[in-house]
Amino acid sequence: AREVLRGSAPIGKHDVVLVSGGARGVTAACVIRWAAESKARFVLLGRSVLADEPTCCQGITDDAGLKRALLAQAQTDGKKLSPADLSNQVRAVLGSREIRATLEAVETAGGEARYRSVDVTDAAALDTMLSETRNQWGPIKGLVHGAGVLADRLIIDQTDAQFDRVFNTKIEGLRALLSGIAEDPLKVICMFSSVAARCGNNGQSTYAMANETLNKVAWAESRARGGEVLVKSLGWGPWEGGMVSPQLKAHFAKLGVPMIPLHIGAQMLADELSGSSVEQVELVLGGEPRPEALLSGESKTRTLTLEVKLSHETHSYLAGHAIDGEVVVPMVLALEW
Repeated sequence: AREVLRGSAPIGKHDVVLVSGGARGVTAACVIRWAAESKARFVLLGRSVLADEPTCCQGITDDAGLKRALLAQAQTDGKKLSPADLSNQVRAVLGSREIRATLEAVETAGGEARYRSVDVTDAAALDTMLSETRNQWGPIKGLVHGAGVLADRLIIDQTDAQFDRVFNTKIEGLRALLSGIAEDPLKVICMFSSVAARCGNNGQSTYAMANETLNKVAWAESRARGGEVLVKSLGWGPWEGGMVSPQLKAHFAKLGVPMIPLHIGAQMLADELSGSSVEQVELVLGGEPRPEALLSGESKTRTLTLEVKLSHETHSYLAGHAIDGEVVVPMVLALEW
């Protein structure tokens, strides 16, 4: 634990910040709080389409009521809706409402916001959006990469497609964003990582790998930019609310990891991006799990073994780590394994 010493904020009024995954959920809450302090301009990116709400849904807030209204409208229009189609339409309505609420909240907080539906791995679409943004608002000064998906699976049950979806949303998305704004005068780069990258978690090997990659890219960016850009990789613990079920809450309690209240987490982000502690790049927010709790219920009798095969071909740097001609594996490397 440490106290945050606020510095000279690198992002201020009218500075343009690109935020992937920033229109909904916890990332949106963080943006709203940051907007209150920075008064910046935020371009919120997502894959959801922001569509006009069907007239039949207006004023209805519950899931069952929305389904009834949409089904009745479809029947009036002579259309047939499958249960899956109906659920997708409800999600679209609720998603658009959440996006609009975020945009309004950012404006109320004193910032400016716009939403753009774009797949950040689509280079042409991304370049078009970035050019439009620069022409209308100015160069990009900040990047927050908050996009991510969960598809928890044990390794033995995971398909390549599931791996790609989780990993590429984080990593290929970041690669495309950094490439798209390579010539912009960046002041802030912030990654939404996870405590899972630090400690691991059952069923989250891919998610942990993706977030750990974010951590290392953050270090690389910080060093390459010589401290001139505030770079943070925030290893969030679990957040209260949202998609956290009572069962998941119980799981985190067993791990000894406290839930992060939405307003506290949002303030954490605002504090970390206030210009303080440029040298502190990779952070864990909310506490680390107890290592023994990360094992399954059979942990008392379970033994974990790691086998690593070494050769000059796979670990060429070992050739430079020899004593009297005998290659020696560095102790720090063994400890890391």
